[in-house]
Amino acid sequence: MEPTFDEQEHGYRSGHELLHATIKLGREDQETVDRLSDIAGSLRPGEKFAPYVTAYPLPSRSHYVVARTWQDIEAPRAGCVLTKSLFISMEVWEQTRAIPQIVSQLDQVHFAGVPSPFAAEHVRPRPIEDSRRIELAEALFLEERQPIVVFDSKEAEDITLRLLSVFWPNLRRNFAVCTFTLAPRRIENRWFDLLFAPSSARGRFGAWSGRKILPGNVVTARHRWSAAIASQIFEADLPSLQSNDGLGVLLSDPDADEGVLRLSLLWKELASKVAETPSAVLGMLDIVNSQPKKIDDLVQKITPVLDRAILQTATSDSVPEAWSFLATLFGKFQGRPLPQEIAVPVEDAARLLTHRDPVLTIEAVSSQVLRHHVQPREVYSGVGTALTEVHPSEPLLNAILHAAHDAIIGLLSTAPAGSRAIVRMADEFKALPALAKAMSGVDAEMAAQLRSNIVPLIRHETEAVLLPPILVGITNEDLASLARRVFEQAGFVGAALGDAILRAARSSDALSRLRNVVADQFRGAAADAFLVRTLSVNMESVSWLESQVAPDRARSLLRSLIDRTNDQALMAGQRERAVLHGMMNLLIGDVPSSAQQIARLLEVGQVSSRDVFEIGVQLLPHLNGQENARLITLVAEEAFSHVAFDDPRVEDVASWCARAIGIVPLIRFAALRSASSKRVGANVRILDLLEDPFRLDVLDHIDDLSERLVSHGLRGAGASAYKAWGRMLEDASRLNRQSFLRAAAPTLAFALRQTSEPASPLVVATFPVIYAQLLRSNDEGPSLPMIVLAPLSIFVDWDKAKAGRKDLIAAFMRSIWPPSDLLRAADKAGIAKKVLQRIRRSHDGEKYLGQLQDDVAQMPDSQGGKELRALLRVVQSGEDDEWD
Repeated sequence: MEPTFDEQEHGYRSGHELLHATIKLGREDQETVDRLSDIAGSLRPGEKFAPYVTAYPLPSRSHYVVARTWQDIEAPRAGCVLTKSLFISMEVWEQTRAIPQIVSQLDQVHFAGVPSPFAAEHVRPRPIEDSRRIELAEALFLEERQPIVVFDSKEAEDITLRLLSVFWPNLRRNFAVCTFTLAPRRIENRWFDLLFAPSSARGRFGAWSGRKILPGNVVTARHRWSAAIASQIFEADLPSLQSNDGLGVLLSDPDADEGVLRLSLLWKELASKVAETPSAVLGMLDIVNSQPKKIDDLVQKITPVLDRAILQTATSDSVPEAWSFLATLFGKFQGRPLPQEIAVPVEDAARLLTHRDPVLTIEAVSSQVLRHHVQPREVYSGVGTALTEVHPSEPLLNAILHAAHDAIIGLLSTAPAGSRAIVRMADEFKALPALAKAMSGVDAEMAAQLRSNIVPLIRHETEAVLLPPILVGITNEDLASLARRVFEQAGFVGAALGDAILRAARSSDALSRLRNVVADQFRGAAADAFLVRTLSVNMESVSWLESQVAPDRARSLLRSLIDRTNDQALMAGQRERAVLHGMMNLLIGDVPSSAQQIARLLEVGQVSSRDVFEIGVQLLPHLNGQENARLITLVAEEAFSHVAFDDPRVEDVASWCARAIGIVPLIRFAALRSASSKRVGANVRILDLLEDPFRLDVLDHIDDLSERLVSHGLRGAGASAYKAWGRMLEDASRLNRQSFLRAAAPTLAFALRQTSEPASPLVVATFPVIYAQLLRSNDEGPSLPMIVLAPLSIFVDWDKAKAGRKDLIAAFMRSIWPPSDLLRAADKAGIAKKVLQRIRRSHDGEKYLGQLQDDVAQMPDSQGGKELRALLRVVQSGEDDEWD
């Protein structure tokens, strides 16, 4: 159905006012129509004018008004007019192509009383002959817009019809024009866009700030598009600017203005030049960027042109010039990804340029990056692909290594082929460390991109240097996955790969994940060495070894962990009892292999002395004395001081101690003052039972042993202890006379006071040598050691030997000692007869002699009984007249 138009008729009644209407307008709209339906300016007396057209939008923009005004010569006063106004809805007005038909309906005023139907007949506007048509086209479309007044135009209405016909919606809906006025006209506080006035009214335009197009002007075209668009508007049978809308936005963009038309004209012009001048496409991209709402459509439209321009430049221009073109091209996309439509041509161009000159290409890309020109992925992909196809060289590698950091990272992170080519080139020319340095400084996101390309290339220890830069910010889970892949590719042939991976593990969780991956997937000494580096002496590591690893492997790992842990860390880790307990449980399962590590735990751990002994005695057969002297010392100290005196294991400890740390420490442990007398007595027996040459070593130090035993006191040590001590003294007297002589005096002095202890074997062993010294002292004076340690009676009696005999007899007669030992001591000193004489003359002497005889009589032959009985008979059979 054809549209209809509402009408209003204005004329003189009591002044200029609305006479008839088919539409009721709002106040502001109606006031505008009332004002603009009247003539602007005043007529001179007798002045006549032809009907004219006024076209303008209502302030509300609900309708566009097209009106014709006639001079009303029948009115009762001069200067009156009749005006018929058509009201076209703005939606119809913006899209209609029938402007002349609409204006043709404005015939002589005839008000129908109902909306008028649209006239269907076609009206073709007449061509314009006004020589100022080019100037008018420039003023309207090619130059900064100003209100325009054209003087003395005989074609004002035809010009207006053609202009309204070629306007696009945004321009048409706002344009205000009047084909005859005697003064400037305003609408909505602005001047009409276009006015036509007679020259007689020029004086009234003195203050006009807009543009004036005067009669008779013949202006040379100031713009390259002036003549073309003037012809299309004012001369064509069907006036139109659509053929100039290369952008296709004049009709679709509600905000399109004259600037958009100029861009469309420029677009069309640039498109025609691209074939000869590829750089023209850069101007087209500038236009694209000026139309943000149409970018996607315009890019689609320009894609074929872009493709040709890119490839033409890559093959015809010099390499630096081609890269300069591409850099400018990329800049036109203002940081946006390249459209998919030109991604392939860009990548192809980058590959072609790299083939033409790889060094210049790298330098060009680097230079662009340094100037903050971000390179699309397609550039790095094309260059990287080409690097696999060109001959590797040191100049090329140097260009890569000295390129801008972002350029290197882009090449390595974009195309796997490019990464492979660069890494192989760096490896070939021994420049992997330099490549690693060039890769450093990336953030976590970029490191992740690098990993996807670099990790598959790491197959040898020499490539481990590439790992640190790409492990920045890696998650614990990804690190474990990377470790598995790297070790699958390269194996465990050295420590460098493991070092790099472990340095990236910055938490216990990371170490735990690495540990589990390697333990599950890999076997062998190198894998185990890596596992050990993930462990610490703590509960988490020990629990993992106990629960997740086969016992033999767990023990091996734990042994290595202990070996590589310093004493301080080992001690700190064992403060938690469960840690020590767990490690011991594992290691005890294989004592021969784990002896050294158990020994270290005992040496530095928080282990009770009792546990040290209980565990240590199991280790002794498997330990090296020099390396484990501390542990053996700890075991010996516990064994000789606190272990039960009848525990047979102490004998083994003594043997190991003698071998490992020597006799002197052993003697010190055997006579510790903190040990009980029974324990020390048992120790003395053990020393006496040592195999040669260790017992001989003890005899060499009998003076040290005796001094320590005297200092201890041995209260309650038992007869066997004194017998063992006595035996060693007697043997020492034959084998090491000097050591024995140093031991004899203090030992004898000690023994003579121990009448309630079974100390007589000490007297038997030491008295003879001391007595011999006393005999010499009668003439020469006793030696200092003998005087110091002898009983007081020696100092008060001039006969020192006699005093010694007296003290010997007195000690025996008041002691619990076997009387037979007195006979032995006297016999060895050569004073048996004198001793018996003094006993006989002593108080209760006969009684003691009876005890002596009984003791000798009951003594087994195996203990020298036969010899003592014979001696006693000899002594008793002699003369008894010698006085002592």
